[in-house]
Amino acid sequence: GYAEGPKDKRHKLKEMVSGYLQSRTALRLVLLLIDGSVGPTKLDEQMSFWLQQHSIPYCVVANKVDRLSSSEQFHYRKTAGKKMGISETEMHWISAKKNIGIGALRNFLTKVLDL
Repeated sequence: GYAEGPKDKRHKLKEMVSGYLQSRTALRLVLLLIDGSVGPTKLDEQMSFWLQQHSIPYCVVANKVDRLSSSEQFHYRKTAGKKMGISETEMHWISAKKNIGIGALRNFLTKVLDL
């Protein structure tokens, strides 16, 4: 994700997160949060491909979708999946503010975590 600060510190943070994600044998899923009202950034795309390359299970969750019109949501759903290298159906589109998609995401996580 995004980290602000001196380059040497950001590099160390990147190494720490990378090491953590690759060494956690109990890790079931990474939630990759993106701003749904903006769409995936280059950093989001890089993280998605990094997770794919390392065979780390993940799910993309786009938040703030209440800020989009229905036509914008349709467009973003189509393009976001392509940019991230996944199917648009693999993404969860949510808005905590308007309770959009929260139940579906909760059900998905319950199944993944065997709760």
